Amino acid sequence: MKNNVISRKRVAFFLTIVGGFLEIYSYLLLGNVFATTITGNLILMAFNLKRLQIINVVKYVLPIIFFCFGVFVSEKIKSKMTYSFAKVVLVVEIVILSLIPFINVELISVSLIAFISAIQIQTFRKVSENLYMSTMCTGNTRSLIESLVNGKSKDAKNYFVVIFGFLLGVLLGDISIIFTGKFSIYICVLILSSILVYLIKKEGKDEVIR
Repeated sequence: MKNNVISRKRVAFFLTIVGGFLEIYSYLLLGNVFATTITGNLILMAFNLKRLQIINVVKYVLPIIFFCFGVFVSEKIKSKMTYSFAKVVLVVEIVILSLIPFINVELISVSLIAFISAIQIQTFRKVSENLYMSTMCTGNTRSLIESLVNGKSKDAKNYFVVIFGFLLGVLLGDISIIFTGKFSIYICVLILSSILVYLIKKEGKDEVIR
């Protein structure tokens, strides 16, 4: 079976909720580092490098390295596992995120989140026929406007869904952190577990593919 299950709109929506949640979680609780957005970390890395603040440089460069490693691992493995790779990725994400509240070193936590962010991006790449990013919004926003300008309303709707999901994830993360602190990340664990169950139940059914 082809790995087209990852194109389901509802899967994309909930994955972007997780993406937005992890972004605000890492920023507020893990040293003001963007675990899922490389651009922000590159800017802050260069900013601190110019000022010779080496400790801060390491704080931003390590998540970038882990993100790159996640892309590398994903590309090396996914071609050999096809459909099942999506489920493996979800299991890995669930396990790692479950451990985050018990890791006392912020740099390790944010680097692990950067790693799973990369494998999520590499695995879940389409909503319908449209490429999208489940842990960031720049490309999705560009594609939304491009679709609107070109009169592609269906594509625009898909991008609106994932952008809305990301923003919803940020708000959900911000609010839940107030009440449950670092353990709020279990909301992401619950969402990812639900997606995993959904994929397992739908495996082998035509409706999953399209």
